[in-house]
Amino acid sequence: MVALRSLSLPRLWRRSRCRPSQASVVNRRGNLITVTAGAGELNDITVREVNLTFMGIEDLAGVSATGECAPSSLTSANCGDPTTISRIVIQLGDMNDRVRPIETTRVFTMEIDAAAGDDQIEGHSENDVLRRPTASR
Repeated sequence: MVALRSLSLPRLWRRSRCRPSQASVVNRRGNLITVTAGAGELNDITVREVNLTFMGIEDLAGVSATGECAPSSLTSANCGDPTTISRIVIQLGDMNDRVRPIETTRVFTMEIDAAAGDDQIEGHSENDVLRRPTASR
């Protein structure tokens, strides 16, 4: 019985290994928040002002918070005082991604760089910049 366990555990481990998740990186420096989607992930990114006290960034594929942002869960980051944010730049990945602002009352510009994939992008009430890469010839 002991020999059987020692033989089957490594096989089970080899079969169950999967590639590591590439979470979105959320960063704040001063009045700028950047979100860089992870490669190979289906990103579902939400920008949300929480209780008028902090700007939350959520990605259901996972979030890695850096700079002045702090993790609030495995899928969201707290990026501080929403009144001092003037711009949010989101760089989507290579899958069918989605971006949407929810419950934001502050004035800021969102810049969204779409990439490969059939992305769903919702704008914000201010002057947003939505970019889609052009195919090279």
